[in-house]
Amino acid sequence: MKKIIIFIFILLMSFNPVYSEEYICSGKIGDEIETKIYERKNNYFLHATKNWKFKIIEENYNHILLGMTSFYKNLKQTAIYITIINKETNEFSERLIESDNKKIFKLFGTCITR
Repeated sequence: MKKIIIFIFILLMSFNPVYSEEYICSGKIGDEIETKIYERKNNYFLHATKNWKFKIIEENYNHILLGMTSFYKNLKQTAIYITIINKETNEFSERLIESDNKKIFKLFGTCITR
């Protein structure tokens, strides 16, 4: 009987979906609302809206710091994209820094977890 119960438990566990951590974040740029989806994939986050792969630079009980670097050959430009998600307040902050652009693009807003 004990073996049957263990077998059923293992069988039920195998049908449960794998836990996926996903943050849907929105912030206002001018009069428009921009929404981004960050989905955890093992040791990185996928920016599902753009299909960009973000490294987890740092993570603790309170924050997730994500980063991505890109080099655009046609523009001869390098860019650094940083996202910070506060797990306690569900707020996020983004920065885009480009090598030949003096302006730093910023976005602040809130996230929901799914």
